[in-house]
Amino acid sequence: MAGGVATHTTGAADAISQPFETTAGKYYRLGYTVSGITAGSLTPRLTGGSDRPGTAIIADGTYSDRIQAVSGNDMLDDVVAYLETSGCLTLGTHYIWIEPQNADGLSGPPAGSFEITII
Repeated sequence: MAGGVATHTTGAADAISQPFETTAGKYYRLGYTVSGITAGSLTPRLTGGSDRPGTAIIADGTYSDRIQAVSGNDMLDDVVAYLETSGCLTLGTHYIWIEPQNADGLSGPPAGSFEITII
């Protein structure tokens, strides 16, 4: 690893991990970027007792995934992970509008739409 970026040597079956406490039965959402992939795949997973693999990636890009924890506490480094709750928007692209309000609660003109990606 250099400069906070994980690297992989061709032909090696290396794992990259980061301690990450999970709660069994809960879903965790991941977001990460892959660049420079030329062969093979990258599979995010929760490990440590029960292996819980995510979706294998074979091309450069920005990805999101969702994995249910059974047991374990290791996660791929430099990944954003969130506990999924019933209040979460679904994964994917959504659009929002913003309505400003002054200190008296009076609304201004809405602005939007703004595209957001939920992981």
